[in-house]
Amino acid sequence: MIGYRRSDGQGNRQGTEDHHQRLDSTVKGRNDRMVRDAQSQSQEDRKRREAIEARNNADLMAYQVEREIKDLGDKIPIDEKARAEQLISKIRELIRDQSTDVALLCQLSDNLQQVGYGLFSAAYSQSTAAGAQSGGQIATQQGGDDEVMVADLK
Repeated sequence: MIGYRRSDGQGNRQGTEDHHQRLDSTVKGRNDRMVRDAQSQSQEDRKRREAIEARNNADLMAYQVEREIKDLGDKIPIDEKARAEQLISKIRELIRDQSTDVALLCQLSDNLQQVGYGLFSAAYSQSTAAGAQSGGQIATQQGGDDEVMVADLK
């Protein structure tokens, strides 16, 4: 806004000051809006990053348990295997759909981790029990041999 010249040669300072105040108000309002937008985008970015991390973690857990199932083969109980495969299927479906439900992905991943521990534990128990049976027989046989050896040495 251009100030008017008065007859005494002085410009209209009030008009210029009003213009600067309006300009300052406009700039301040625009800056405030930009800060709010940046904060809003920051929150959206954080949510997007959390969803991506949840999908990646769930996918990794699904891969690990699938590999464990494949490695252990028939050593794991059928019902535990079925439960694991059901959870893996649900996780893969959510990943395929680019789900942003972080809570559900984390819950399924935690459930799958617990089932995975159960699979490993069951397979370990079976192999330990089988090893103990055969190991016990070997020990008895070795013990028998040791006794014979001791008897032979006397």
